[in-house]
Amino acid sequence: MNSLRQTVCRLALTIAFSVLAGCSSGGDQTTDAAKAVHPPDLPPQALQVDAGSDQHVRVGETVHLSGSATSQGNNVQWHFTSVPSGSTAQLVGADTLTPTFVPDLAGLYVIALVMNRAQSDQVTVEANANLVTLHFNGALRTDIVIRGTFTYETTIGPSATNVRNLSPNVLYRLTAWNFIVESALTGLLPSTTYRNDEPGNTAEFCEGVCIFSSTRFLELRLANTGTTVLSLLFDVRDPTPFINPPSALSEWGPFVEGTYRVPCPVCAPLAVIQTGNLSL
Repeated sequence: MNSLRQTVCRLALTIAFSVLAGCSSGGDQTTDAAKAVHPPDLPPQALQVDAGSDQHVRVGETVHLSGSATSQGNNVQWHFTSVPSGSTAQLVGADTLTPTFVPDLAGLYVIALVMNRAQSDQVTVEANANLVTLHFNGALRTDIVIRGTFTYETTIGPSATNVRNLSPNVLYRLTAWNFIVESALTGLLPSTTYRNDEPGNTAEFCEGVCIFSSTRFLELRLANTGTTVLSLLFDVRDPTPFINPPSALSEWGPFVEGTYRVPCPVCAPLAVIQTGNLSL
C-alpha cells in the first residue's frame, strides 16, 4: 500500500512539473516572437556632416565642392568663412550639397557646410596663381646692356587705374622682377639694378602707356631708390587685352622702345633703348 502511494505521488509530481515546464516554454516563445516583430527602440544617431576633402587648384579654375551627411538634412547652406583679401568669389548652388565657385585671387578659401542650422564642417581650398616668367635682353648700341626677368599673374585682371582715370590704362599684378642695367658710360649713364626684394624698389605693369595714354601697348616700368627709371614698351597681340595680361609668350608683340631716364615729373630720358626681345 505504501509502495502504491509513493508511485502515485511520484506520478503526480512528474505531471505537475511537465505542465509547469510547458507553460514556461510557451511563454518564452511568445516573448521572443514579440521581440522579433517589435524590436526595442534604439537611441537616434546624431547627424554627422562632412564638407569633403581639401583641394589645391589654380586661380580661375572652377572648384566643385561635395558635401555629405549621415542622414537627410532639410536645410543645407554653404558659406565662406575666409577668403583672400579683395576676393569677390561667390558660391553657386550654396543650398545644395554640391556647390561650385571660381577663385579670383591666389590664397586660401575656407568654406563651411551647415545642415539643419546646427551641424557643420568646413573645407579649405588653396588657389595658386597662374604665373609666367619672361626674360628680356636689350641694348643701346654697345654702351648699355639691359637684361632681366619678370613674373606676373596671367589670370588676374586689372587691379587699379591710374590717377587720370584713362581706361583701359590699368595695372596688372607683377609678383617678381630682377633687372640689371650695365653701362659703360659710368659718368653719364649709371649702372643699376631693379629687384623686387630690395627696399624701395617698385614696378608697374600697365595696359597702355602708364598714366599718359591708352594705346594698344604694354608698359613695364621699374624704379628703385636711385635717380633712374627703366621703362620697356611692347606691342600686344593678346586677344583679350582689356581683361587679363597675356597668358603666354605668343600673346606678346615685338619690343617697341624703352627709356632709361630720370623720374617724373622731369621724365628726361638719359637713353632710348631701341633693340630688345622677350623669351621664356
